Amino acid sequence: MRTLWKADEAAINGWLADPPVAQAIDHIVARAKAHGVVAGVPNGVPDVTPARIAKGFRFVTLGSDARLLAAGSQQLLARMK
Repeated sequence: MRTLWKADEAAINGWLADPPVAQAIDHIVARAKAHGVVAGVPNGVPDVTPARIAKGFRFVTLGSDARLLAAGSQQLLARMK
């Protein structure tokens, strides 16, 4: 799974839309649904989450812990300036 979803930048740049990759993702979601399993996928950035939900994933993340912590820290530091 780590290799397939190696970087959300790839998703943003269209790598996940390449036909063989998109077909594999569709197959994974379909097989999970057929077996009554919730398909899940980690998202490093929230921008790709709606598209993954639309694909059929039901367990998704909105970002990595590190990115969320960094974003919160940047907001806090901006307020302190």
